[in-house]
Amino acid sequence: MIIEDKTFVSIKYELRFDSAENDVVEKTTDDNPLSFIVGTGKMMPAFEQKLLNLKIKDNFNFILKPEEAYGMHNPEGIMNLSIEVFM
Repeated sequence: MIIEDKTFVSIKYELRFDSAENDVVEKTTDDNPLSFIVGTGKMMPAFEQKLLNLKIKDNFNFILKPEEAYGMHNPEGIMNLSIEVFM
């Protein structure tokens, strides 16, 4: 089976900041994979694009540039909120 638009996928991955040698930022496991349907807008388009045409059990490794993901860090976009807001 090949991953294409509207394919349900479950993947296990490690997300690292900046390079393959850096610390793991996020990691899924066999027991808790990332599952979604490709092409439904749940994931970043560039991320889904990198998965297209992979087959079951394929290993993959790719880099997303900030502009392909959440964008560059913007200190003006940070807000400090009181904990009471969440209660």
